[in-house]
Amino acid sequence: MKIGEDILITNGADPDLIWNGSEYAILSASKFSRVSAAGLKIGNDTLIGTGGHPQLSWTGLEYGTSGHKLLSSTNYEIYLGRVSVSGNALGSIRITNDPAYSEDASLGWSGSEYAISWSDFRAHIDPDLGSDIYFTRLGCSPDNDQDGLSDNWEDSYGCMQGNTSDNLADYDFDSLNNEQEYAANTDPCDPDSDDDGLADGD
Repeated sequence: MKIGEDILITNGADPDLIWNGSEYAILSASKFSRVSAAGLKIGNDTLIGTGGHPQLSWTGLEYGTSGHKLLSSTNYEIYLGRVSVSGNALGSIRITNDPAYSEDASLGWSGSEYAISWSDFRAHIDPDLGSDIYFTRLGCSPDNDQDGLSDNWEDSYGCMQGNTSDNLADYDFDSLNNEQEYAANTDPCDPDSDDDGLADGD
């Protein structure tokens, strides 16, 4: 039985949906959205730019995202992204690097690492000749206090507390919390990381 009315979440295409134990997350080719258990949208969309065939995975601490991006008329490449539980982008890395199409990735989480499989045409430059399936594993930096900020990153800054869940704290009072500093690659202990006279939050 259908429950309630249809709810407009955002504009986009090709969505993937996942449940994290308390709320839903939806990833389209360009946006990440959160939806409550009652079906109400939470906050604003996060621009992700995952690319085509977006996929979501939940680690218990963060979301993993994957998709393929068009780099030229004959080349898609696979990317892995990370999104915090509160919906902030935590950066992305390019997974594949070859002159042919790499597309239609599928993303999984083992409990300690990400895994991605995808269709790959590196052995068949002409897409009409078919593809092969490739697979890779991706380790994650340790996060002993489970706040979504890697231990290595927290240990790099004197004000951070690697044994305290402090992702929402703002130790340098620059209007960016530590999670946002992590995503922006700014100094959580310095309100003006680039010394331009403006606070990082500005």
